[in-house]
Order: sequence, then C-alpha cells, then structure tokens
Amino acid sequence: MSKSEIGENTSEIMAAGAVLYRVNQDEFEIGLIHRPRYDDWSFPKGKIEFGESFLATARREVLEETGYAAKFGPLVAEIQYLAEGVPKRVKYWAAQAISEAEPIADPEEVDQFEWHSLKSAKAKLTHEEDRKVLKLFKDMSPGIDKNSTLILLRHAKALKRVEWIGDDELVEVTPKSIRIRKRGLSIEERRKTSKKG
Repeated sequence: MSKSEIGENTSEIMAAGAVLYRVNQDEFEIGLIHRPRYDDWSFPKGKIEFGESFLATARREVLEETGYAAKFGPLVAEIQYLAEGVPKRVKYWAAQAISEAEPIADPEEVDQFEWHSLKSAKAKLTHEEDRKVLKLFKDMSPGIDKNSTLILLRHAKALKRVEWIGDDELVEVTPKSIRIRKRGLSIEERRKTSKKG
C-alpha cells in the first residue's frame, strides 16, 4: 500500500468502486445504489481503508453496498473531483455480478439497490461524473467479456517477504522491464535476431 493510496500526508480522498453489471436477454443491466445520507443514486464505491489496495476496496464495497459477489474485469475509469471541497480520486472497475444478492451490510448507508438498463441508469444517476463513467463502460461493453489479462512472471532472484518494502501494484510491467532469458537475450534482442534470420 502506498502512501498516496491511503491519502497519508495528503488531503486527497482515495476511493474505489465498480460499475456492477449483469447480462439479461443479451442486454446489460447496471446495478445502482441509493444513499440516504446524500439522497443520491450512484455506483457502489467507498474510501480505501488502511492496508487496502484500490481493487480490494472496490471488491469490499460492491459486496457491502449491493450484497453481490462479483467477478472483476478491466479498469473502466479513474476520476477526480471535489467532494465537499476536498479533492477525491476514485477508480472504477467493470464487475459482473456472479451470485444471488445477500442483505446489504449497512441499510443506513445504502437503503436501496436497483438494476437498470444502460439508458435508465444514465437517467437515474445523480452525478455527472457517474454518467461519464457509465459512458466509458458502455463504450467498452461490447468486448467486456472478451477482455482478459495473462501475466507470466518469473523471479530470477526473489527477496524475502520481510525485505520487500514496496507495493506490488506499483511495479510497472512493460516489455522493457521484463527480460525473458533465452541464450541471454532480452525480448528486444530476440526480436532483432529473429528478423535478421
């Protein structure tokens, strides 16, 4: 967990949530929550708790606020806005409901949950930021179930867990940062060699 994720020594609020969806007769339905404290309709989301990553927060919030377990897919958006005068950063993932609903954890925090078509969800959402997130989800939705990630990772030398002080989520994985050793050649060197021969 990085300091920036938990907002330590900053006044920025860090939060995460999801566009919870299900497919009903080949149409996407979006799960929306009503929060009585704000009298608004929104996606499930909440503040990061100490020691949580953005994704762990999103999973917890979806379950607590909707009662649904979900299969998380790609990141839909990262938005920033002012919440009561304080900067807030929220990451949203696409999350497919995969269970029957359990009771909502705190009915005083979320008192209603409803499924909506994409069109009616847009009309029901209270905040413009949420409508922008919904549009991004809609734009990516035709291939949402086709998106997948495969990460192959091999440690040449691993540190002991207690020696690692960083956050695994902060490690950037790029073709330049990954070296696949085959006769001592990097990916780039292997590509150059295969083009010549």
